[in-house]
Amino acid sequence: MIMMDLPGRGARGATFSSSLGAALRRSRNMRQLLPLVAALLITAVTFESLSGLFLSPGNLVNLLTETSPLALVAVASCIMILMGEIDLSLGSVAGLGAAIAASLMASGMPWFAAILVTLVACGFVGMIQGALVVVAGVRSFVVTLAGFLVCYGLQQRVLQPSGYIAVDSPIVTDLAILRIPLWLSIGVATTVGILGVLATLLTRQPSESGANRGNEKARFVQVLLPPILAVSVILYLDAGGGVPALTGIVLLITGIVWYLLNKTSSGRHLYAIGGNVLAAQECGVRVGLIRWGGFVATSVLAGLAGLSLLAYTSGADNTTGTGTLLLAAIGAAVVGGISLSGGRGSVWGGLAGALLLGGVQNGLNLLNLSSDMVYVVEGGVVVGALLIDAAIRRGMGRP
Repeated sequence: MIMMDLPGRGARGATFSSSLGAALRRSRNMRQLLPLVAALLITAVTFESLSGLFLSPGNLVNLLTETSPLALVAVASCIMILMGEIDLSLGSVAGLGAAIAASLMASGMPWFAAILVTLVACGFVGMIQGALVVVAGVRSFVVTLAGFLVCYGLQQRVLQPSGYIAVDSPIVTDLAILRIPLWLSIGVATTVGILGVLATLLTRQPSESGANRGNEKARFVQVLLPPILAVSVILYLDAGGGVPALTGIVLLITGIVWYLLNKTSSGRHLYAIGGNVLAAQECGVRVGLIRWGGFVATSVLAGLAGLSLLAYTSGADNTTGTGTLLLAAIGAAVVGGISLSGGRGSVWGGLAGALLLGGVQNGLNLLNLSSDMVYVVEGGVVVGALLIDAAIRRGMGRP
């Protein structure tokens, strides 16, 4: 039997494929995230085939919850690396923030006041470190290394004499098990999609040329694809209890940071400083003020990470924020496409990098592998990302 193609069917398929391809070509961030998306898919398929549990809704919900602190520190690391700096104190700032919040709530302070004081204290740490870098001219590596030691010592001091403070505030402790209602999750994703379409319609320029019509289709695909994928993921996670509230908070914070970095003059100046600080100075950018603000913002984000650790563990101890949290966060930023030379990358990449490293750890734990092998594999992933970053910089002619 001779099969005849139905009129328009092949054309519609080709049109969608070409629009999808054009959307990927138009968005630099999407192109940069493609290798990471491929790594996430390979990781998911590999661990699912080995364990049979990795892609279950319940495990994915747990994965999103336990990755939230790492994701917040990774976003903070993205800001620092984007402006060409490094902050080695973020893990200990998170631990100090958790200790301060736990101590204040244990003494009877209302939870909202304790959170506010904690974030102010963490921001003050960033302000001091930023002053030493910007005003005194000390290298950020040295300043934040000293800050790591100071904050860790203060954390031990706050937690004396037992070294552990439990939190009995239900609003804080229940945050780790709280799930966003299905209607709200889908409503937010749908609203984002509708607003994206409206923005595309309002900003498009009428033209009769075929090339511009193709670009408009690519823009619609680029705008609609993320909300459609988000709704699909939300419906799947609902079988495991729903989207964790901590994940919603992380996405909201990451979205705010992305907007500030990409849609405000200060954010664009931060990228410029990371790309070429001398050129930024010659263009009139207030380099010192932007760098100082970057240190404050990252310390506040580290404080938020400490609060998420507090919610996840229901208390603060001497190990909160220590261990591999900082190194994993820097690794997540690099894995997510943030260039170590500064000025290139997206915080969404850092968030996805945190999800990848968290997924690797979760998958290895499902296979009952020892912690030493977990560290080895995570280190291998980071090294692979560094090699890719070096190859990209060589292709761009950057040192």
